[in-house]
Amino acid sequence: MKAFVIRLKGIEDSERLADDCVSSGKEHGISIEKFDGIYGLEAIERTMQDLNVKPFSPKMKKNRLGVKGCFLSHYSLWLKSIQTNETIMVFEHDGMMLRALPPDIEGMFDEFLLLDPYNKFTGNYGEQHRLDYRHPFTVKEYSSPESRKKYGISAEYAMGLQAYIIKPKAAQKLIDSIKVTGFFPADMQCNKDIVNLQTIYPSIASVNKMFYQNTSLMNELSTTQKKWT
Repeated sequence: MKAFVIRLKGIEDSERLADDCVSSGKEHGISIEKFDGIYGLEAIERTMQDLNVKPFSPKMKKNRLGVKGCFLSHYSLWLKSIQTNETIMVFEHDGMMLRALPPDIEGMFDEFLLLDPYNKFTGNYGEQHRLDYRHPFTVKEYSSPESRKKYGISAEYAMGLQAYIIKPKAAQKLIDSIKVTGFFPADMQCNKDIVNLQTIYPSIASVNKMFYQNTSLMNELSTTQKKWT
């Protein structure tokens, strides 16, 4: 199974986080390839035109280019899964592996497996990861009751796409839905009305501690992102 980490080429902090992701993969027996994320006004507009996709609403997330670029980066990898007819693993630049995959991982889930079951936006995120080392590997239905219902989406959706595995049939479902409705922010696109969202305990991956424990780094990357909006 191929694995990719979406990085913003030439953005120092993103490159550094992606390097950590690649290193974590090596530590746990996975070769993670860097994938050039789509960002910048010209690249985003060109990619949307080439892929013939558009947001469901021009007012989505205040029309921020960073949101569009994030979606297009994931979308491009979903296309790769379909074109190669292969299951792939995807990381955002702030994701990293915590432990090796079970050898039968592809047989443990149906369509879409989030490798981090926890909400990175909560205050006890790190503690949840520490405690779940106690459990054997178990795949369960993903639950995110805290996901806010908006943009007409009533189903629960992924609270972050820092690390996941997607099968071609799930990628096809996502792309088919986008052709009908237009696209949503990437994490909201991955909702239970479209794909069977599952997750695994203990978590295979998490957000890089350097990122979620470093407020200045989060703010710096956020400021960089706003330059595209």
